[in-house]
Amino acid sequence: MIPIGPAAANETTTESGIDRPGGDYKNFDLEPSIGGFGPCKSACESDGRCKAWTFVKSGVQGPKARCWLKDSRPNQVHSNCCVSGTVIEKPIKSSHGGATASSSLGSQVLAYAVAQLGKCVDGNGKVRQPCPPLPMGQVGDGECTHLVQAALASVGARFTSGSYVWGTKVDAPYHPGDVIQLFNAKLVGPNGWWETSSQHSAIIESVSGGVLNVIEQNTWVDNSKTNRRYVTRGTINLNWKLERGSYIVYRATK
Repeated sequence: MIPIGPAAANETTTESGIDRPGGDYKNFDLEPSIGGFGPCKSACESDGRCKAWTFVKSGVQGPKARCWLKDSRPNQVHSNCCVSGTVIEKPIKSSHGGATASSSLGSQVLAYAVAQLGKCVDGNGKVRQPCPPLPMGQVGDGECTHLVQAALASVGARFTSGSYVWGTKVDAPYHPGDVIQLFNAKLVGPNGWWETSSQHSAIIESVSGGVLNVIEQNTWVDNSKTNRRYVTRGTINLNWKLERGSYIVYRATK
């Protein structure tokens, strides 16, 4: 048996309105005096065994809020009960002079995307904050392609935005900084689904067994008639059944 002890602090994503049922190895109540999901997130980040966490709001599983730590990355389920997150995997060092699993160009693309979290990127790469919401179906600044276009332009990479070609097409394994382009795709899993009725572009932040943690712009919010047009984090599970549509993954090239 290998003992599991404290590890260097990890960083995790934050997914509002998301539950990740399953994979639990530890859970505990949060005292009313401690506000928000922060202690739950921190508990996962300081535990080397933890791969994901879910914070359940008070009044759902009892009078107190509850934290669940998980040793796997269960699929997302949309629910107003919870806030969840997953550990962000760091690029793995290779044995060849410290090069990372993602290309240098891909690392720069990802760094640009991370720096835009919570902001609104327009088609020319200009940033506005806050990002004004638009009704569902309307087009304006803050489209998903704008983030990808701006990130690639920032490192001098070649792309054709009108054709959604973001570099060189690649097969798995995918790397941080790669761009996934989905066309009218619907992915269906055992506890949820993900879909886009037209096209969607996102930058891959980390990969775990076919589950892509991505940075994206212009995403749908449950029970809302407006899109979330600012840059945020999300998850696309390629292990789920592709019920319709298709996707391509590109790697940035000059």
